[in-house]
Amino acid sequence: MRLADTLTLSIATKDRSEVVDATLRKIHAFGLSECPLIICDDGSSPSFESSATELFPRAKLIRNESPKGQAIGRTQIAAVCETPYLLQLDDDSYPVAGDVKALITFAESRDDWLAIALPFEEPARGRSFPLGISKDEACEVRAFVGCSALIHIENFRQLGGYADWIGRTGEEEELCLRGLDQGLRCLMIDGFRIRHEVTDVGRDLSAIQRRSISNWTRIWIRSAPISYCIYRLGRLFAGSTLIALRARSLQPILAYWGAVLSFQNWSGRAAIKLKSIQKFNSLPHVLDRFN
Repeated sequence: MRLADTLTLSIATKDRSEVVDATLRKIHAFGLSECPLIICDDGSSPSFESSATELFPRAKLIRNESPKGQAIGRTQIAAVCETPYLLQLDDDSYPVAGDVKALITFAESRDDWLAIALPFEEPARGRSFPLGISKDEACEVRAFVGCSALIHIENFRQLGGYADWIGRTGEEEELCLRGLDQGLRCLMIDGFRIRHEVTDVGRDLSAIQRRSISNWTRIWIRSAPISYCIYRLGRLFAGSTLIALRARSLQPILAYWGAVLSFQNWSGRAAIKLKSIQKFNSLPHVLDRFN
């Protein structure tokens, strides 16, 4: 089977046309322009435009008139994907090394996976490629990072895609937790590598921290058995209080209580099995592999 019939490229973006243009040219230079490309423009103003899309004969654009969030944009891309696998990238990440056909051969050898976390580097953050990742045997990890993953489309759709309520921060972990509960693994194997040109310049790290508190509070309320849910809520409250004291700000505590009070349907919770949560917690995180 031709690569173009097997793999689709996925990029969700907002207000970063120049960044996407540069990324597409690097993907083309790597040799993947024969693959279908789907870009979700999540309410950019002005709307996304890039002459580099002309380098991809099978490019498709999804345009949201108003922002829906990166996770929803990625689910929209997966909904119209016509190949069995999707290479999920950020608008500033692209392949730099490895054999994509070997990756696809491995992907086709088994069906018990949701995503394959691909090794990536982030030079601006001082992160080089992870250590100790085998090219011959996959290891299981807790979740993938959104800038660098191969997605199994059928299994992704079976789970309903990313949660539509989570926005950003924790969306990959929440998805992989649901997948693990259904017997779908997140694997990691070396052999195909990604560079992520991310920068923390202009990023509100305090807002990211508050969003993490809020999202993980909602994840455990929605998915954990009640006894474990109470345990995790206690830890999250203690953690948010400590962060608030250090920052001399009530915002972390307000983020926690806002998430707790926003949940109305306690009787309608879809609890994930405790043994699945315990296994999830025992697995290494991709970021643990960085040197």
